[in-house]
Amino acid sequence: MHRAQLHHLEGAWGDAERQAAQACRDLADMNVGVVAEGQYRIAEVRRLRGDHAAAEEAYAQAHELGRDPQPGLALLRMAQGRRPAATTALRTALAGTERSLDRVALLAAQVEVAATGGDAGPARRGPRRGRRHRSGRARGRIRTGRVHRAGRGA
Repeated sequence: MHRAQLHHLEGAWGDAERQAAQACRDLADMNVGVVAEGQYRIAEVRRLRGDHAAAEEAYAQAHELGRDPQPGLALLRMAQGRRPAATTALRTALAGTERSLDRVALLAAQVEVAATGGDAGPARRGPRRGRRHRSGRARGRIRTGRVHRAGRGA
């Protein structure tokens, strides 16, 4: 699955989808968690390519196998023009997620959805929310990039 993730990050979406699909086939009877992650990776590639129906199907498969389909499914809703559904899905996912590393991707998606709709509020608040480590054991910080506010120069 790591190869699929690397291909995805490099923009080699076809290779990413093939690697994820192969991992799903190879591990179907051994590791449902990896298969669920593979389906999520496949969904992400399909979403980025604009194949919304196939992405929706892969997100559903990932969810059936136990992988939370967020933030990808919310970004798909945004791409489908369903911004309120995307916003609600991300709020719900954030409310149920305490682990800082899991929250980072959700917060980034929340900022993207908000910025697309012209709402800079979550973009300003998002980084502050992501900084505190919520585990109770440590008070570490997650560094977040600066958010470009709509209407201001780079």
